[in-house]
Amino acid sequence: MNGQITVKACNEIYSSEKVSVDYRDRAESALLDVVNRSGKGNEWLGWMDVPSGFDSDSYNELERVAKRLGVLDAVVIVGIGGSYLGTRALVTLLSDGVDRDAPEIMYAGYHLSGRAFDKMKRKLEGKDFGVIVISKSGTTIEPAISYRLLNSLMAERFNDSEIALRTVYITDPEDGALRKMSTEKGIDCFDIPKSVGGRYSVLTPVGMLPALIAGIDIKEIIRGAADVYNSVKNRGEAFNNITEYVAARNAMYDEGKKIEIFGSFDADFSYMLKWWQQLFGESEGKEGKGLFPVSADFTTDLHSIGQFIQQGDKSFFETMLVVDNPENCVTIPPDESDYDKLNYLAGNDIEFVNRQALEGTCKAHVDGGVSLIRIEINGVKEYSIGQFVMFMQFACAASGYMLGVNPFDQPGVEDYKRNMKHLLNC
Repeated sequence: MNGQITVKACNEIYSSEKVSVDYRDRAESALLDVVNRSGKGNEWLGWMDVPSGFDSDSYNELERVAKRLGVLDAVVIVGIGGSYLGTRALVTLLSDGVDRDAPEIMYAGYHLSGRAFDKMKRKLEGKDFGVIVISKSGTTIEPAISYRLLNSLMAERFNDSEIALRTVYITDPEDGALRKMSTEKGIDCFDIPKSVGGRYSVLTPVGMLPALIAGIDIKEIIRGAADVYNSVKNRGEAFNNITEYVAARNAMYDEGKKIEIFGSFDADFSYMLKWWQQLFGESEGKEGKGLFPVSADFTTDLHSIGQFIQQGDKSFFETMLVVDNPENCVTIPPDESDYDKLNYLAGNDIEFVNRQALEGTCKAHVDGGVSLIRIEINGVKEYSIGQFVMFMQFACAASGYMLGVNPFDQPGVEDYKRNMKHLLNC
């Protein structure tokens, strides 16, 4: 498997060799429970089968709809949580942002801010736009309200058949409000497999259709994910590296580190780290257990929480995502006046400076007593991001099993929904 994701410890993170071996053995056992589908919530492990089920027919159907929506000025993705973050992460990371032929990708349904929606409404004025609604039930209140508002906007401009051509649903294969409306209104509909939960759904049409519209090579994403799955299944390098990450984070959790700060020095990784934050937070945080996941954008956050990381309370550890072989480098030019005293950097690309910032930060944090794990990926390409997604889904499931929780339910999330609906009905 080329472009292997590797996991490394920057300092001694275990209290003894005996604990190190014990945690690795337990992590390996937990990962085998995932692979063998023998743990809690194993009916929700359909995400492992997604790459193998992605065939030419699947691609052709996505491409058919992507071409139709691709001629529009804008496409609004409506979803929340796992129906939103993974999709936005892929588009932010992998689209070049300057393709004039691709529609602008916008997002709704992940908040209840009237002010934010009004700004979107004004931004859509004069634009020929479409909507992709992502929701298994079709009744989750944030995306449902947003879709109702967007559909009302379309009704002001288009007839029913034109609205149907500009709308796509991604939902439960059999049940739910969107499935019913799809049948009644003749709207294209893609399935979220019943065995795949929202936060594990980015490799399904949930993420693949918007990515294809944005001009991203989804075949390469799926190939990267498939290679990780096959490596895990055959106990190859991915199996070993996932085991290492799961063992390390759980060992530190048991030693009193209750927070994991996951940082990156690539600004475009911000939403991918938020996807990681949701994946682990919603999967592990239950029964009074779990690491609190926090994402950090460096160097930006070195000027905010950086002081705390360096010299504050050490109830956390840090995981640093390192991108090897970055592309699209920009050279720093000379300046005749040199008022900023930076001519010594002229001729270097900015990624060289960024890498020195990363290495200097890692050294400073380790010297300051921070336990730090490095996860290294080979460039920001469709293939490597497909690897990263599948790597983290396996790691999250195995880590949940190691904690003794079901990593596929979210009973706490349902509590706020019930309370909100009760208050709204009062």
